[in-house]
Amino acid sequence: MPEPIPLAKLDTSLRALPRLERQTYLTPYMIADQICREARSLTRSDVPMGYETWLVRRARQLYAVNRGFNHRLRGESGLEWLRVFLRHWITARLKREQPRLARLVPDSFGMGIAPGEARR
Repeated sequence: MPEPIPLAKLDTSLRALPRLERQTYLTPYMIADQICREARSLTRSDVPMGYETWLVRRARQLYAVNRGFNHRLRGESGLEWLRVFLRHWITARLKREQPRLARLVPDSFGMGIAPGEARR
């Protein structure tokens, strides 16, 4: 993957974008929305939809400070890695805050596997 464009060379309208969006082709809000909808369908509750902003903020913060996370998201399978992490995080938060709902989520979801996706 090419090196990111230095901030000084970016158009001023793009400088406001968080680093994750500037340096990758990922759109964390759209991906977080998808993951929250998956969790909503698994739990049959609206609770996971409130975690969308938290998931995006966590991804941006981790991207800014963690080289391994940064490297994974900038790789060819960055989108899949982001989905794996978001599924894991939302499952952990549900277990901590909503244990009754968390029991409805399969263990595979917490490991990053999409509902209905078969591992080969």
